[in-house]
Amino acid sequence: SLDGKLKPKQQWDRYLALKREPKIRVAVRCKEDESDEWLEVGRVKTQDSQYTELAVARQRAIIAEHAKRLYPLQISNKKTLE
Repeated sequence: SLDGKLKPKQQWDRYLALKREPKIRVAVRCKEDESDEWLEVGRVKTQDSQYTELAVARQRAIIAEHAKRLYPLQISNKKTLE
């Protein structure tokens, strides 16, 4: 389709194809903090673990929003995440 959305069957097939792939941990860190502590926010899976960086880059906004919900005291809206 032109809008880039997957049909339910396509989405299910992709999910099944990725189900056995290894989970790669995703974490964020506040650039302004003096600490080098990374806060784990979830995991991603990609085909043969080849596209992990691309997957994280593409879902960056969702990852940042999820991090703010998981760690509301450590991450404010004004902080820059990496």
